[in-house]
Amino acid sequence: MGRRSFCRGPISRWLKPISGGQAASERNRANITEEEAGEAQFAWTIFLFASHPRKGAFALMIVLFTTWFTWDFSGSTWMAAIAGFVLIASLSNFFFPTRFRLDDETVHMGNIFYRRTRRWAEFRSLSRQGKRIKLLTLPSASRLDNFRGMLLILPENEEGIVEYIQAHLRGGTDGTA
Repeated sequence: MGRRSFCRGPISRWLKPISGGQAASERNRANITEEEAGEAQFAWTIFLFASHPRKGAFALMIVLFTTWFTWDFSGSTWMAAIAGFVLIASLSNFFFPTRFRLDDETVHMGNIFYRRTRRWAEFRSLSRQGKRIKLLTLPSASRLDNFRGMLLILPENEEGIVEYIQAHLRGGTDGTA
């Protein structure tokens, strides 16, 4: 049986289903280690800066202006560099490619500055708005989920991902999902 890719278009090289029988070169292109590749069901990368060029240019102008303003106000190159670094790090999900990976036990998301791994058992429900899914830690939406939940940005071709997430939330051990 031939392997079927579920993504077509410009992001197809970043969005591939991962399976244990996949060749090492394909695992390397997807930035997945050999141990992780045996378990991952879905893995994809979202690069918001590249997909929203106007917003990216605006965000870059804000970072440059803030860095310049800090340097001009304080007269310290170090303070300006720290301000620019902190602002870029806080917006890292926008400026750098963010990788998402779903497997049987956990949900992973990360980029250069940020890595987060959570177990499926921690989540009780989900809230979906367009291409975004917020995994909620309480049975219904709450203000606490801004801090406790996890936001997944779906790829263009999301077939199977939403159903996979819903199946894991329904399959919770305590039956609250």
